[in-house]
Amino acid sequence: MKEKIPTGNPDPGSEPIRAAAKVHADAGEVNPEQAKLANLQEIERRFQTVFEAAPIGIAVANPEGYFLEVNEAFVKMLGYSHREIGDMTFVDITHPDDRSETQRLSQTVRDGKINFYRTEKRYLKKDSGVVWVVVRATAVRNDDGSLKYWLGLMEDITERKKAQEALADSEKKDRQENGPRISADCSHRTLCKGGEL
Repeated sequence: MKEKIPTGNPDPGSEPIRAAAKVHADAGEVNPEQAKLANLQEIERRFQTVFEAAPIGIAVANPEGYFLEVNEAFVKMLGYSHREIGDMTFVDITHPDDRSETQRLSQTVRDGKINFYRTEKRYLKKDSGVVWVVVRATAVRNDDGSLKYWLGLMEDITERKKAQEALADSEKKDRQENGPRISADCSHRTLCKGGEL
């Protein structure tokens, strides 16, 4: 069941309420209900601005993992359109080698054992490429404790992973060509290259 979570776009039926509040405000007559409504609208606008302007991917998904809303950074990260992502789950875009861990962590959250997790994994891009991400997933729960929806923050760490891999490859090649290194600060009490100096 995919139910759109309302964010960003106020109910069109609330236009008359806002118009009436503006008339009363212009006349200097602001009652507490009008002030509360105006405050809620400002909070909603602020949240939507943060959601859209964030430099990292943000996604809201239903309990089954289908994306309900994603920000522009997430769309750009993966190369899918908002509509295409709306037909997918977070498991669908996860690299096959990382799916079992994603499903295990998700089930742990569903079972109520934890409400949050952080993991590094790979997502599959529309162009068949791979993007490494740090995912921070949080459960938003109903009053009865059941899962209401997922909130995910995804940071692209592909360049960091490439640099780590290049460094590891370079160190491995250096060890193969030159053997173990001797520490430059060896003293007579330090074991260096297998023996005491």
